[in-house]
This record gives sequence, C-alpha cells and structure tokens, in this order.
Amino acid sequence: NIRVAKASGFRVSFLRELDTTKTSDKKSTFLHILANAVSINFPEYLAFSKELPTVPQAAKVSNKLVEQELLELESVLDEISETAKMLSSEPSNDPHDKFIEVM
Repeated sequence: NIRVAKASGFRVSFLRELDTTKTSDKKSTFLHILANAVSINFPEYLAFSKELPTVPQAAKVSNKLVEQELLELESVLDEISETAKMLSSEPSNDPHDKFIEVM
C-alpha cells in the first residue's frame, strides 16, 4: 500500500501476488476476497472483460519485438530528421521548391 498526499494505491507488481497471498486460515486468497468484495459492492464492474476484447491478442505480442520495432522506428525518424536538416540548409535551384517552407 502506498500513500502519497491524500491518495492511496498499491504497486502494480502486487497484482502478481493476488492469487498467492493467503488468508490466515489458508482457505482463501486475496484474489478470492477481492472478487467477492467487487461482486457485492460493485457488480457493474464484473463485466469489465467485455470492454477488453483485444487483451488476449495483445498478450500474444512479444515485448522484445515491440521494443525492437520502436528502436528501428526511432532510428528511421532520426535519419529523416537529419536528412530534413541537411536539405533545408542547402539552397534549392528550383524556384517552385517548397521544401523549406513546408518543413
């Protein structure tokens, strides 16, 4: 549990422990208690999974693959930026060239 000013919350890493944190009598987990409390106090939230239809598909995507693609994209954007800087510093011989004006 974390308290900052008047806000309270928990560390996201704690979510992995919901099904392993047991009650003192070892009959229930924190996940069971949480699910019961939600079903009693906030039954409208039980259908939240219908709002997340793409989660199973997204879970199949490799984090390493996404990171690699982002690094490649960043590299391409850096190249484009350098090319734009280089081209904007060179005067054009074409009077209709709008590159500098547009960029």
